[in-house]
Amino acid sequence: MTLPFVQSLLRDRFLHLLLIIACVLSAIVPFVPASWPAAIDWHTIVTLSGLMLLTKGIELSGYFDVLGRKMARRFVTERQLAIFMVLAAALCAVRLCPNVRGYLVPSHASFEIGYRLAMEAMDLRPLFDLGMRLGEGSGCPLAFQVLDAACAVINDMATFDEAGINDDYLDEIRRGDQFTP
Repeated sequence: MTLPFVQSLLRDRFLHLLLIIACVLSAIVPFVPASWPAAIDWHTIVTLSGLMLLTKGIELSGYFDVLGRKMARRFVTERQLAIFMVLAAALCAVRLCPNVRGYLVPSHASFEIGYRLAMEAMDLRPLFDLGMRLGEGSGCPLAFQVLDAACAVINDMATFDEAGINDDYLDEIRRGDQFTP
């Protein structure tokens, strides 16, 4: 008698592909097998394994099917469903690994109540609140342009010394330190 979890792992083609890749990489990478345990982040492996077990258990229980039907009845439009799924994924990611918050860039404030609650829970502020109700993707192209411009300023703008600008007139401001809290 085998457990349903073991049977599902035996049918999981993605897991098989990962194991094949691991075997190939172990043949290519010059790691001595005795040093492998030190090269593995065991905390992450245990966390991901637990999440995989939990997700597989919920999947086998049929709860995702029930939840999917309830969500389809609850959300009137595909847009609302998409917003919910993205925000739920972002909230889960931030709860599991708070450093993820630094990689999330909400572009435009939504009028959806759930969006505001999720932004508060993740302590994020959207770049824009332009009062648009055209769909959540409408602020994204604008945000990318602003982020590209900010990166260009940081990476390409010359300092006063590099540009040959005499900044002696700023000495009084620097002595007063009016820019530092």
